[in-house]
This record gives sequence, structure tokens and C-alpha cells, in this order.
Amino acid sequence: MIGMGNGPQINSASWFHSYYEKVCSPDWPEEYKPIEVLQLPGETVFVPNGWPHLVLNLEMTVAVTHNYASEFGPFERMWEEVNNDEPVFAKQWLNGMEKHRIDLYDRVKKKTTQNSTYT
Repeated sequence: MIGMGNGPQINSASWFHSYYEKVCSPDWPEEYKPIEVLQLPGETVFVPNGWPHLVLNLEMTVAVTHNYASEFGPFERMWEEVNNDEPVFAKQWLNGMEKHRIDLYDRVKKKTTQNSTYT
């Protein structure tokens, strides 16, 4: 699933069906063209933290993926996305940070208070 700006997330098949031709056309700005990778058997693809991405499997596939929440990198941005997309989970996570990681709690509490999305 990938979010298009501030819009809702869409699945990969829908993105390829509705957007692929447009973003690969000569009219699309070069600096915003996607990076395409055809991953062959035995190869690994690393997607940096915070990069929007999507996957389209061309054959029956076994995939191993690892998404994680790291305090390094764009932690506050990740918090905002979780808070907006999964508010019930965000509240539980915030309570856990308050008990076990007050440093992270202070970072996200400051951010959410500024945006007044969750207090």
C-alpha cells in the first residue's frame, strides 16, 4: 500500500493500473519519475527508511519484509502517520512510550501538541 501525498493509501495493483503510465510518460517531471527495480530470484532490495514504495509480484512469490519503528530517522513523521491512520493503536503506543521511553514520549507529545491532533 502506498499513500499519494496526503491522500488515502491504495494497493499496488490499483496504483499500477491508475498511475503507472502517467508517471512514466515523457510529460512527467524527470525528478519525480519512479525508480524501477526488477528483482530476480536470490536478490535483495533495500528501501531506505521513509521512502514511499510499492511492490508488484509478477509470479507466485515468497517475500520477507521488515517494517520497524526506529527512534532514528524521521520518527516524528512516522508517529504522525500512525496517529492519523491508526488512532486507537497510537493511543496505546503513546501510553507505552510514556511508561517505558519517556524520551520518545516527550518528542511525540511535543509534536502532537503543536499539531493538536492528539493530546
